[in-house]
Amino acid sequence: MLGGRVGQKGSLMFRTAGVICSAAGGIPMRASPGSLGFIISMVLAGLILIGIARAEITDLKPFSLLCAEEESTGFNWENHRWVRTNFKPDTYILSRLQPESLPCFSLPEPSQSIKRQGDHGYSKSCYVLKRVGEEKGFGEVCGEYWIEKDGELVLRSISCDETAHYKAHIDGPFAIARTFGAFYEDKETGERDSVIVSIGKCSLINTH
Repeated sequence: MLGGRVGQKGSLMFRTAGVICSAAGGIPMRASPGSLGFIISMVLAGLILIGIARAEITDLKPFSLLCAEEESTGFNWENHRWVRTNFKPDTYILSRLQPESLPCFSLPEPSQSIKRQGDHGYSKSCYVLKRVGEEKGFGEVCGEYWIEKDGELVLRSISCDETAHYKAHIDGPFAIARTFGAFYEDKETGERDSVIVSIGKCSLINTH
């Protein structure tokens, strides 16, 4: 099924140029008396207590972010027209991988160093985005923006534009837009993927 249903995001939302791969840096999720949101809240609380969420990224080594949508809205394609819909928020693991990792093997080469320009800098790294609880995600080479803090460059944000258009700040805002369905239609069925825009927050959960 290509089109998403009301309140549910279809499994093919990311069918674009991204490479399907096994994601690194995921968190195993187990059933509990509470909901998935409750589990994630407990994880984030624990991370803050041990100080991981306040860490900073100052190099090109792997790390992972937990990115939780807070609001998600968009459109479903129904009876040959777009119908405004609210969706259930998703939660993702966004991981920076080693430059030679399989997800980015055939994509533009990641940076070997940070290109500094005054009090800020730029670089490109291999990332994979996957929903929490799923085995596979989507890899691509994403842009990174750095700012100077106490005399050294610190990673501020990550911007990815191939698979799903998303931007994440380290311990800050997260926004993602899936627009594939607006431009591509299944020629046999006339169905389209849902168009979705979501906003939330990311927290640093792992530095390798």
